[in-house]
This record gives sequence, structure tokens and C-alpha cells, in this order.
Amino acid sequence: MKFIEFIFNTNSCSLNEIEIIISQLYVLDFDSFEESNKVLKAYISSDKYDNHLIEKINENDILKKYSFQINNLENKNWNNIWEANFKPVVFDDIIIRAPFHKIDKKSNFDIVINPKMSFGTGHHETTRLMLKSMSKLKFNPNKILDFGCGTGVLSIFSEKKWNANILALDIDKWAYNNSIENIKHNSCKKIEVANLDIGMLNSDNQFDLILANINTNTIINSLARVKKLLQKEGRLIISGFYFQDFEKINNKATHFGLSIINKFENNDWQCIVYRNS
Repeated sequence: MKFIEFIFNTNSCSLNEIEIIISQLYVLDFDSFEESNKVLKAYISSDKYDNHLIEKINENDILKKYSFQINNLENKNWNNIWEANFKPVVFDDIIIRAPFHKIDKKSNFDIVINPKMSFGTGHHETTRLMLKSMSKLKFNPNKILDFGCGTGVLSIFSEKKWNANILALDIDKWAYNNSIENIKHNSCKKIEVANLDIGMLNSDNQFDLILANINTNTIINSLARVKKLLQKEGRLIISGFYFQDFEKINNKATHFGLSIINKFENNDWQCIVYRNS
């Protein structure tokens, strides 16, 4: 099958913004994606490509903001090629792999994620930072909120590590469906997935731990709500932002009575662990 490659300039995009772009392209029948060197490569089969596709991209309120170029690709089995180059993520005692990977090395936490959109698989720095901070957390939560769950990888790790009850939220329908699929891959039983925004949760819901791997603005705009949902002495772990956004996020978090107990960095991306007073 022949494919058409679209290369979008995402140099100034956050991880969450890239995921939104992907969700919009997915609706237009793009079926695989690759992020590298501040560009997003999106692939669509040639039989689904026509001039109307370009019109739809240029008329889309989100997609029209980004410049792109188009390449025709040779007739190859791109799915097999992509799978061959999609490597498992192995760090500490965690392995994140696709269903088609065979793993010889044993690990305490073997997580299976269907990588059809490649994000939330552990390859991005922020996902690894979140998992690292969760691994090092000296705290055993019973009730967890995964806010902006994406593929559900953090929820899956939470159940495997703590056997906790988890509520996974995402406003994106694709993320909601993909989380359900990945939860089944991992035979998880204690994760509830909801296609909701955090603002729709009743304050009677109280969580020991809230996880949020999202963008700067969403974090800042949601901190008041997070404060109401977080138990006293509960923990909040956030990532999805660059180091230059740390100060404005931390100022807002401090305003709501949250104090830093740990911080992790990787290639300018940051992850912060807060305690609620």
C-alpha cells in the first residue's frame, strides 16, 4: 500500500498540543504518526488522499495554524517497517512494550500499550518522568485520579504498583477509547475510564494521588479544582511542561497550599511532586 507523508512544523508545540493535532488528523483518516526533531510526521494511505483533504486541513481551526509539506512514499509495508523500528521502553524495573514485542528480560512492571499513535508509550520524556517520580514516591495511595490519561499508561502502572482504585479522565474520545483498549491488554480490573473534564467531577470525590501529564495552561487553570479533589497530605504529580514554565506553575501551586517534595528533569522537560497541606 502507498502512503502520503505530511510533515507538520510543531517546533513551538507542547506535548498536549501535539496530541490534539494528532486527534484532529486521526478524524481525517490519518493512521500513524511520528514525532521527531520538532516536526510531526503523519501518514495517510494514498487511496484516502485527495484535494478535499487539504481543504479540510486548511479549514480546521486547529490544523490550519501549522505549516506542512507533503511527500509521496514508495509502495512498502509501512506498518511492518514502523513496528520493526518501534522499540520497547526499558528503564529501572519497568518495561513498556507493544503487543507485538517479545521480551526476554524480566521486569516487575510489564506494561503493554498499543502504539498506533505512538504517544503515551514511554518514549516521550514526560511519560518517563512521570513513571520515575511515581516509582520513587514514598507513599501508598488507595484512590488515584489520572487527569488527561492519554493511552492510560500511568493508570495501568498505578494499578500494577499499588493495586489502587483509579479514575482515568480524558476529554479526547480517541484517548478514552485507547485507554480502555490498553487496560484490557493489561488485564487491569480497578481502573474506571471516563470521557470527562476534571471540572465535571463532584468535589465529594477525594483522591490520595492526582496525576497530570498535560500542558502548562491546563495545569494552571485546573489547580483550584485539583486542590478541592486532593486529600489533605495527598500528592500531586505533574509534567508536560518545559523548565521555563516552572516558576509560574509553582507560584500558582504554592498559592493553593501545595509544597514541592521532589522534582525531576529530562531534556528541559520537568516533573514536580507536590504535597497538599
